[in-house]
Amino acid sequence: MAKGFKTKQKQLVDFFSQTENVEPSSKDSTNPFDFVYQSNDVKISKNPAISNTFDYVYDLSEEISGDYDFEYRLQQIEHEHLGYIRIGSDYKKAQILNLHTKKGYDRFKDFCPKFFGKSYSYIRKLQEASRVGCELIMAGFDILPQNASQAHELRHYTGVALIKKWDQIIKHLPPHQITQKSIKTLIGNDPSIRKTKDCRVSLTLNTHLLLEAFADEHDTSISRVIEALVRYTIETLPKKKEKKISKKQMKIWEEDLQELVQFYQKNYVEVTNNE
Repeated sequence: MAKGFKTKQKQLVDFFSQTENVEPSSKDSTNPFDFVYQSNDVKISKNPAISNTFDYVYDLSEEISGDYDFEYRLQQIEHEHLGYIRIGSDYKKAQILNLHTKKGYDRFKDFCPKFFGKSYSYIRKLQEASRVGCELIMAGFDILPQNASQAHELRHYTGVALIKKWDQIIKHLPPHQITQKSIKTLIGNDPSIRKTKDCRVSLTLNTHLLLEAFADEHDTSISRVIEALVRYTIETLPKKKEKKISKKQMKIWEEDLQELVQFYQKNYVEVTNNE
């Protein structure tokens, strides 16, 4: 294992030493097929996801004009763009089935980096995006968000509100202009979800990280955690104690009260007698 690692490390060092002073090429650098037939001593990973992906690209590179089925490939492209819905559903199913407890973990959050190789916040984003995509499928839409980031922008909506919002987006924008940024622009100032005035609060990095971790653990947002903390603090603050009355003050009040009673008795009796 160590020997193999050192061999790969040397290959990387040799590669960078050969290319660090090379000027950028003017050749189109977006063609993946340029590397399919590249000869090198590095073996392709045995990870099925990686090797299958390479096989797909290799087979595609071999297709000639007469073999290329445009309609089929178009379906494949659309299928891949909606992959976030399937991935998010897989993550959610694993959580619903409590796979983390079967693997000896108390929290799904701790299970994610070990077995999925992804942070819980990233997986949570895909779960939320998947829910949005599934809702829109069941609502009968032919056009769906094309990636997790687009769908995630709509996570605060569900039911009729989600349907209306997405219908508004696809009627306002052609498909190629629907992006995460354009979705955010269209819904960002919507009074239906911004019922209160937004403001910025500066926090130290440590405080922000603590709040973020707590929010992730309880499947909520940082703003809601802060609101809950403020409400809890207000409710648990000691009530204002009544000022203790001194004996001297009590004596003064008793004397004032006695004078008032005497004044009332004197005047009340005089008025009564005059009647």
